[in-house]
Amino acid sequence: MVFIHLQQSVEAQFLIEVTCATTVDSLAIQVSAMYDEVLHILRLCSMFDMIVSPPPPTEGHPPPPEAPPQVKELLARTAAEARALISPAQVDRKVIIKEEQLKAMIETLIAAATMAFSPNPPPEQMVEPPKFQVYEVWWAGKQLDRKKTVGEYTGRNEKTKIVVRLAKQGSSGPPPRVETTAEQ
Repeated sequence: MVFIHLQQSVEAQFLIEVTCATTVDSLAIQVSAMYDEVLHILRLCSMFDMIVSPPPPTEGHPPPPEAPPQVKELLARTAAEARALISPAQVDRKVIIKEEQLKAMIETLIAAATMAFSPNPPPEQMVEPPKFQVYEVWWAGKQLDRKKTVGEYTGRNEKTKIVVRLAKQGSSGPPPRVETTAEQ
């Protein structure tokens, strides 16, 4: 198995496993779907944070209604579980993420939002998934040809790990990598 480390940003990175025979096209579809799911999880966690610790009211706007403590606790716990699943530390520990895990976590987050907003439905932007987009896969500064296999780039060694980035189709490459230090 070839380990694919998607490192799109500090927050959005994960590790998956594919065979050398996997086509770059199927890899692009799989990684794109998983990346969109990670972004959805991050967006839901951010919304939960706003409910748990609302920002101070702005001038001219009334403060939002305060959520009950048990709702805040549920949302904080669920967001923490979600962040643990997609944490960059998972990559350091070589934990492989599967698409089913991401989908299950999104369902858990939506269920928590549904309970939190009961009897009303949660806001549409919480449950609505992001628009799926297939990205181009880049590795070592080069766009991978979708007609080739992963093995054509990595060789026959099934224990290879490569770090890939995504770019929108038709763009000149992925955005520049943002390096962070422990202080940031």
